[in-house]
Amino acid sequence: MIETLEVQLEKWKKALLIFLGAGSALFLMALVDFPARMATLRQDGNPLVDGGFGIWFLLLIACLIPGILLLASPRWRKSQLEQRAATGYGFLGVAWLLMAGFSLRMNVLLPAIGHFIFLTWGPLLAVILLLLRRTPQRKEEMFP
Repeated sequence: MIETLEVQLEKWKKALLIFLGAGSALFLMALVDFPARMATLRQDGNPLVDGGFGIWFLLLIACLIPGILLLASPRWRKSQLEQRAATGYGFLGVAWLLMAGFSLRMNVLLPAIGHFIFLTWGPLLAVILLLLRRTPQRKEEMFP
């Protein structure tokens, strides 16, 4: 059972790289497009809503589900947290990157608290991951 989980974890690591590339591209697109969207909003007064939000939503769901499953699923709890934590938090980090880009893209339609929640979620995840890694490893003694 654990061997199959290790094989699946390797597949999830490869999938994480694909999602990271897509999430980075969407975040950079939102960052580059931000001044133009603000200028259009000042001129017209109407925010632009386009079909790209569907792709954003699908990628967000596709990143959140594996991240949560790798960290909290009873099936994955059979393997050690040290092996799966980086991949699980990687998926959640990509989800945060997508949400930060979405927050930049929807700057007018979201209230200020929405932006605050989206932008503080990533550093909170990073602090949790660092705290988990700082806990000392329990070494098993050969002769107690």
